[in-house]
Amino acid sequence: MSMALAGASHPDGVSATSPDELMKALKRYLQESGETERAVASRIGINRHNLDRWLFDKQSPKKGKLALTAFFLRRVGYL
Repeated sequence: MSMALAGASHPDGVSATSPDELMKALKRYLQESGETERAVASRIGINRHNLDRWLFDKQSPKKGKLALTAFFLRRVGYL
């Protein structure tokens, strides 16, 4: 899946979202859900330390992890 500009349409009908928008939505979810970073990382399928690095802009997620994050955020209604 392409991580192009928000609102851009992917050939299979899936809307693409930029990595920055994914991180904004993820941060918003963490604030609003009351879930711990550990729980959210587990639900996404990543390590809590990776999530911390993403949230504090110390590391950018790789494509595969972005896709997992987008899937999670769609599932919980944040995309």
